[in-house]
Amino acid sequence: MKKLYKDLYGCTASITEVKDGHRLKICTPYGACHTDKVYKTERGTRNVMGRFSDCWKEVGKK
Repeated sequence: MKKLYKDLYGCTASITEVKDGHRLKICTPYGACHTDKVYKTERGTRNVMGRFSDCWKEVGKK
């Protein structure tokens, strides 16, 4: 499953379940990829995502 997020500044983030854990990918509004790492738990992934921006809003699931 993949969860999509967007913040007030236009950055996008996605959390995807993979075999080893959860992959976090954060991109700027201009298309540059800021981070692309795998973390063991979804909670830890959301914790790291919170360090990059103040207000993330879930916009969809795939």
